[in-house]
Formats: sequence, C-alpha cells, structure tokens
Amino acid sequence: MYCPCPHTAVFSATDANLSQAKLNGWGRYISTKDSGATGYTTPKDVTDLSMLMFAKADTKVATYDTYKECYEKVLSKSSSSSDDANVKKVKKAMASFVNGGGFSLLNDFETKYDCAGFCKTPLFYVTKSVNLRPSKECIRPIVKNLSEFAYYIGFVALISFFANFCGFCGSFSLCTKMEGNEDE
Repeated sequence: MYCPCPHTAVFSATDANLSQAKLNGWGRYISTKDSGATGYTTPKDVTDLSMLMFAKADTKVATYDTYKECYEKVLSKSSSSSDDANVKKVKKAMASFVNGGGFSLLNDFETKYDCAGFCKTPLFYVTKSVNLRPSKECIRPIVKNLSEFAYYIGFVALISFFANFCGFCGSFSLCTKMEGNEDE
C-alpha cells in the first residue's frame, strides 16, 4: 500500500541528500522504471524498502499532497488478513496517536518551528506539502524554547528558596528557650 506523490514533488538524483543510498536509510527507493523520477538506477535488492512514486497530472492515478492526507484516505483504511502481529500493533498505535490529536500536535511543531521529525530529519513533513522538504528535526528548537522558559522557573525557585530559608532560620527563636527567662 502506498500513496503516490504529485509529479511536481519528483526527486532529482543530482541532489546528494536524495541519493538512492540516503533514501535506503529511510527505507525507500526510487525505481527508474515506475517512479517518474530521472537519473536514478534501481537498486538490486529492494527487500524491506518501499518505492516512492511520483504520478504525472495527466494520469488517472490519485496523488496525495501530504502524509496526513495519505494516511486519512489510504493507509488508515487499508487492512489485510496477511498482516502479522507487529503490523497490526503499529496500525493500532498509529490510529491511537491520530485519534489523540497527534496530527494537530505535529502541525503545531511544523508550523511554529519549521521542522519535522524528532530523532532525524525525515523526507517529508506530515502536514505540509510533499513539495516542501524539511531541513531540521524538531527536538532542538523545542528544547531551546523550553530552556528559555526554564530560566524563569529557575528564577522563581531561587527566590522561593531564599524566602523559605529565611523563614527556617527565623523559626529557631520561636522553638528555643531564651537564657535568663525563668517565667516558664
């Protein structure tokens, strides 16, 4: 099961970031015969790889402009009796992620930080057009944003510490007996 991209998003073999070796790292490959891309040579072993397809506008093949659109119209609806337990588990986890607002969260990150993915930069955005290519992963901008916020939290915690420490030191006079006071 796959979702062809519009031909306007076609890859070029002259782009070193989109070489066949790099695409293999993402579990993808481009077939010279079927993909619509030019300048590539089809790898000999495509086991465990998914072919990227780019359909021209004059064909009757449906194309999908975002991964979100592909997921909602094709991937979420596909099921096979031959799916093994791991595939079913991944599909269930993905459905739970999407139903829990996962695409909204990713859209916020992609819009606010102009990034995609968390551990490494992916081939495509999830909610932006496949014609756009992400240039960075999201973890660094998010951590930077949170660290700026953490500065204020740390400042408030430091002030609270000093106020509590003064109260702690001042409580000694309340809990000790003064010398020369025999009234008690």
